[in-house]
Amino acid sequence: MRSEFELKQILQSLIASWENEVAEFKQADATFKTSEIGRYFSALLNEANLRGLDSAWLVFGVDNEKRKVVGSSYKPKHEHLMAVKNDVRNGLETSLTFRDIHEIILPEGRVILFEIPPAPAGIPVGWHGHRYARAGESLSALGVDKEDAIRAQSSAMEWSAAPVPDAGMADLDPAAVERAIRIFCKKHEPQFSESEVKSWPIEVFLQRIGLLINGKLIRFTILLLGREESANLLNPHPAQITWKLDADE
Repeated sequence: MRSEFELKQILQSLIASWENEVAEFKQADATFKTSEIGRYFSALLNEANLRGLDSAWLVFGVDNEKRKVVGSSYKPKHEHLMAVKNDVRNGLETSLTFRDIHEIILPEGRVILFEIPPAPAGIPVGWHGHRYARAGESLSALGVDKEDAIRAQSSAMEWSAAPVPDAGMADLDPAAVERAIRIFCKKHEPQFSESEVKSWPIEVFLQRIGLLINGKLIRFTILLLGREESANLLNPHPAQITWKLDADE
């Protein structure tokens, strides 16, 4: 939970940098429509994804022209404000909603900061079937270039899930597998005991934790549990982290 001091700092920073693709200010009275919030939610989270940011912001209670706090009468009861989170979730293509809705009371009036998470990697998010973005300070449809950029993220993620055709159980490090079993049991105790999990065939264990797909070991399995000499199964992709010292020494 963010402190009031932190929220005031965030507000000051947002006003100082003013509106951009990941921040929107509205005075927002009691008649402000949820449909408008949903469109801005879609636009701001898509833009936050593209910029690799942890949050985007929709701010109520700030005059859009004078760039100063004037207060907002939107949803004065806290429980009604929290209900907006569910209304937005119901209109999205995913189960996302605001990370949080913060209220701060300043001498100039009440300010509401809607904290918006970035869209998931590889998944552009729309509101009632329409995907939005920002063009400067304006709301716009999500362009093909931006949509392709978001969807391309899934290709990078899918590399680790690709099967390794020539890999077998002999390519796994027994010590690494044993450690994985201990971690699994600790996470899922008391549902599974270590003795029970060790009685499973290794294929069953790997399938349960998502490291065996359609009977094939995947690249992530080799990276996580493979023997050192099994790295050649990932060629031409390097399986080690390498460092370059860019200095006179």
